Amino acid sequence: MKEMMGSVQETRLLPDWHEKMPAGVTKVIVQGENPYAVKIDTTTSPEVHVFGSYVYTGNENEFKGQELYQTKQIGDTLYVLLSQIPTRFMQDRQQLDVTIAVPKGIAVTVRDSQGNIIGE
Repeated sequence: MKEMMGSVQETRLLPDWHEKMPAGVTKVIVQGENPYAVKIDTTTSPEVHVFGSYVYTGNENEFKGQELYQTKQIGDTLYVLLSQIPTRFMQDRQQLDVTIAVPKGIAVTVRDSQGNIIGE
């Protein structure tokens, strides 16, 4: 109880990630527990960008710097895997708001953690 009373609720920024789209990549697959909070944009930039924010309730010093997503290239596919924000017992799931910007012409598929396609 004491720990819950000392907790805070705040909006934090995800670490911004961007790099030039790797040579040979023709598609991006975004996968996560809550893929409905993902927005996909196309740009004229040759880079792929991942950025956003999340709402966290807990001790203000916990989970700072923890990676909430990872990227991995396998062949012609770039994967962006979104993690779930840690929650405590009897807390609602935390809100994650992610934008992924990819160069025009790159196919993007968004799916949930069971592999169900949400959007293309």
